[in-house]
Amino acid sequence: MIEETVQLAEIESDSAVWVRTQRQSTCGQCAMKSGCGTKVLSDYIGDKLLDVRALLSSNVDVNQLQVGDALVIGLPEQQMLKGTIVSYGLPLLALFLVAIPLSLAGAPDATVALASIAGLLVGLLGVKKFASKIQNLSEWQPVVLRKVELSQPLRFVASPRKPTEQ
Repeated sequence: MIEETVQLAEIESDSAVWVRTQRQSTCGQCAMKSGCGTKVLSDYIGDKLLDVRALLSSNVDVNQLQVGDALVIGLPEQQMLKGTIVSYGLPLLALFLVAIPLSLAGAPDATVALASIAGLLVGLLGVKKFASKIQNLSEWQPVVLRKVELSQPLRFVASPRKPTEQ
């Protein structure tokens, strides 16, 4: 189970809540601090707040929760692995399924490049369709595992707001 400490943003119902987390890069842990494209991109995007819907596990009582509480949520590694494979693999697979046959057939490079971009876009649309299909399935939702008391408040604490509907 992959775990993350988050802040309770809103109580939706007896079985679900909205939690707030902050996207973080792993750049602080890498030895290559300069000349890294990921670090440049991370610095440009910044650490954004992200509201996520999470289900309550049976050992968490919704009546004991208040907006602003620190919670630990979890997602099974298998679901994270499947999501990663689909997110990265499907667009690449679509790109290669278009590029390789065209290239072997002797198509001009410009045609192969444009068709490959089209294949990549089709793969990205497939990822979007997959994401919309799984977004409300309980096995793909993070689960609130427990409430925690922190010695220091979370860095990303912000005033609670209702998460936007998707």
